[in-house]
Amino acid sequence: MTAAAEVGMSASDWWGRGHQAYTALSDADPASFPPEQQSKFANVMGATSPHQSVEMATLEALNVWNQWMEKIVEQGRPNTPANIKKYVKVFSLAGAKMPNLTSALLGQDLFAGRKQSFKAPSMGQALQGETSEARSTFVGDTHMADMMGIDAKAVSKPQTYYAMTANARKVAQNLNMNTRDVQSAQWATKLAIQEIMGQEPSAPAGKILDRVTPDIVEKYKKDIVDLIKTDPTIRQYLEDTYGTEFRKKLDANLDKIPQTTRKGVTAASRKGELTPLVERLRSKYGASESEQGDISFDFGENEPPDPFKGLK
Repeated sequence: MTAAAEVGMSASDWWGRGHQAYTALSDADPASFPPEQQSKFANVMGATSPHQSVEMATLEALNVWNQWMEKIVEQGRPNTPANIKKYVKVFSLAGAKMPNLTSALLGQDLFAGRKQSFKAPSMGQALQGETSEARSTFVGDTHMADMMGIDAKAVSKPQTYYAMTANARKVAQNLNMNTRDVQSAQWATKLAIQEIMGQEPSAPAGKILDRVTPDIVEKYKKDIVDLIKTDPTIRQYLEDTYGTEFRKKLDANLDKIPQTTRKGVTAASRKGELTPLVERLRSKYGASESEQGDISFDFGENEPPDPFKGLK
């Protein structure tokens, strides 16, 4: 797990840059994105993340936020569960997402009283800046379970999630890093290995790792800042909703956010440590290229034909 983090190091600032995305939105339009509501928006991002691509989760979070601001806050309506249910709509899986979204928009602690399914609140916490809680957060999903050899169905159980978190924190200690940064780096390495394995399911582990080049890993460092800057659907939504001048200000703000200066080592240089990981992943992904696991952080998957249908 330490070697996987070292290889994916260029993707290690995913959560920190994601936090800065809201600051960029707020600086472009503080009335629509109040600075004091940044933690609330982070929890909305966490609540929309399950079961869809990062593009769709980001678009959904922005749309949820706009509906909440426009139909509840700006209209002076009480911010109640009933009004959130009435005026705020999601693209899909309302029954699964609305409880977390309602708690997020009410400013409640998403961890409070929770006995399982820690991914959504963990993601919200990881996006909340440079607090000690955010830096020590582990965001677990099926990808991370696959890396650790854990049954994906067990990820929602607290004893499993705590054990995964302890593992990531130990790696973070080894590398003098934050836990959330270790998770995002490991995630990028896992997806890079999986990509090559999909092309050559039966290739020896050494050959697969030779092909996991920095360029392949870089494909999986794309974060929320990058999405808002480059995704045409998200950009068009923001321009249609807040205007051209807003988008220009936002672009200028996003351009100021620095990229990570961390560089990963080559996977080929860590063959001894990573070969067991390749074989572990092969048992799931090498036999069938159709298996994807949790796509909550995948890019370009699960796109609905019309994400705005029925919302305007």
